Amino acid sequence: MDLDTFAQLMQLVDTLPLLRRLTVSNISIRSDPGDPNVGGARISSLFSRPRNLMDFTVACNTMPQVLSWLPFQSSIRRLAIRNVISDTPLLLAVLRTLGPQLEHLILSDTDTSHPLDLSHCTALHTFELTSVEVLHTTTSADLEWVPTLLSSLNSPALRRIVLVFDLRYTTALDLFNWPRITEILEEFRSLLHVEILFSAVSFNWAAPLITEHLHAKNYALRVKAWGIWHWYSLKGFDHDY
Repeated sequence: MDLDTFAQLMQLVDTLPLLRRLTVSNISIRSDPGDPNVGGARISSLFSRPRNLMDFTVACNTMPQVLSWLPFQSSIRRLAIRNVISDTPLLLAVLRTLGPQLEHLILSDTDTSHPLDLSHCTALHTFELTSVEVLHTTTSADLEWVPTLLSSLNSPALRRIVLVFDLRYTTALDLFNWPRITEILEEFRSLLHVEILFSAVSFNWAAPLITEHLHAKNYALRVKAWGIWHWYSLKGFDHDY
């Protein structure tokens, strides 16, 4: 879908006062990124806040506009964000504002050179990190952001962590700092489940090694193949409206 301005999308949302779940995907905004509607103050003054909107998923090229709008949405409890490689500062602002109220968070395709701070997400029940890609050129230093990100989780209610890996060669798992990752996971006293998903090409050889790397004591460990069924979505989470 092509729209002239971000305002058109928000006006459409405003016509749905009972909307609880919204996915913004495959939408292009023709207006210049410098459009005044992108500014937070302008967005706040122009548009109402959908009071019933609890689930929000975004995966499109309108990320700056969406991330500027999100901090004003105080009803959101479940958030999935993809393709934010160039918008880390805006995403950090979103997490600072919405973090204390979020219960489920999915992140994908983030800027790994500038790890996010999840310490404001103090009410998370579920955290999912997708698109953890390991190429032939990847080094162990390139993957230190994974335990760094996990260590910033700060929710006493955290029950489930999902990590989705895309590995391209058989020794890729050796690049991760497993002792540190194991230590971090064991520190979450409320954690019940850890799920590790692999792309189909790497599942057969990677799955048996995970139980050797992660000595699960306080939580149940499940290793699965990442198939077509696993789409970047909040639909797999428990919804307790």
